[in-house]
Amino acid sequence: MSRRLRRKGFQSKDKEKGPVIHQAAPCCSDAALEEYEMVNFSSASAVTITIDANLHPRKRAAAACHCSTTSSSGSSSISNQAVPVDWTSLPDDTVIHVFSRLNYRDRSSLASSCRAWHIIGSSPCLWQALDLRAHHCDTATALSLASCCSANLRSLRFRGCEAAAAVMNLQARGLQEISADFCRDITDAILSVMAARHELLESLQIGPDPCEKISSDAIRAVALCCPRLKRLRLSGVREIDAEALSALGMHCRSLKEIALVDCGSINEAALGGVVSLRFLSVAGTRNMNWATASLVWSKQLCNLVGLDVSRTDVSPTAISRLLVSSNSLKVLCALNCQSLEEEGPYNPSMFTSTKGKLLLALFTDIFKGITTLFCDVPAGAAAASIKENKNLFGEWGIWNHKNGCQKNT
Repeated sequence: MSRRLRRKGFQSKDKEKGPVIHQAAPCCSDAALEEYEMVNFSSASAVTITIDANLHPRKRAAAACHCSTTSSSGSSSISNQAVPVDWTSLPDDTVIHVFSRLNYRDRSSLASSCRAWHIIGSSPCLWQALDLRAHHCDTATALSLASCCSANLRSLRFRGCEAAAAVMNLQARGLQEISADFCRDITDAILSVMAARHELLESLQIGPDPCEKISSDAIRAVALCCPRLKRLRLSGVREIDAEALSALGMHCRSLKEIALVDCGSINEAALGGVVSLRFLSVAGTRNMNWATASLVWSKQLCNLVGLDVSRTDVSPTAISRLLVSSNSLKVLCALNCQSLEEEGPYNPSMFTSTKGKLLLALFTDIFKGITTLFCDVPAGAAAASIKENKNLFGEWGIWNHKNGCQKNT
């Protein structure tokens, strides 16, 4: 089908299909505009499109391509209207998604490209969590991020003692979670100031490197300054006395999880005063009186569900007492315990888990122990499930569904 192109001052014929765009005559560019007129005789419609000549050549080409596509698809005509092609016209949700995929350095650089993206780059949702582990963080870096993080930051992860000393300059008073690693040289002063600056802290994890310069004084400061603390994990502390543990039990009433890993000495009797505990780990801790620990913990820690005593010198008698005497305990992990592994193969009846409790050790049948956690599943059905190598959890769900349907009917 032939097409006819009309321009001011002359006419020409074009045998190509689809709309064709030609630049207007030079005499028509008095206002620095280029006028294009396309006539599509197949649809009997004429479209006049005006494009700013001051645009970048790439943007002008994109605009012309967009106009050609619009006309060929039979869409609505655009008459005497500028067609802006601006990269800042992306939807805000798309830009925020792009920002969320960047680290803090690239995010700041992109936000400085224009005013619109600077506003989007300062959105609170982009600065609620900050991971500085892959970058060097010092005082200057923390001060540069303070404007974005002071009111929005909730979760922070960093690496190194220098970063631990610099995070106070973020001025993030609403910070709720701190996770640090490779902080071997962190001191009582740094940890105490960190706790004092973040009173809303709910989770504090420092490890797995040993924190040999942290003492009971810093733990006591954490307990006094952070009453909302729910999770505390420290590695390699040389000694934790009764006063520090009593402060945790007295001031941190919502403390649910404590992990004191590879510590030198822990007052096991005072640890029983943290009655809100649900999960406790003393893996790798030395110099503990397990007779006292098993007696106190089984009576005072009424909410304890999980206990990890791996890599310790726990005695077989203490393990047996914890399994029998603790009413709330469900899972007891005792991996790589030398005295336990020496006694277990010769006296397996001593470590027989009661119904609803599981002992994780190298000499126990873990799958058989898992069946005891599901007290409402018949023993025959659980045994048959293991024998036939079926999914135990799937069988338990199917049995619960059938049992529930029968009760409803």
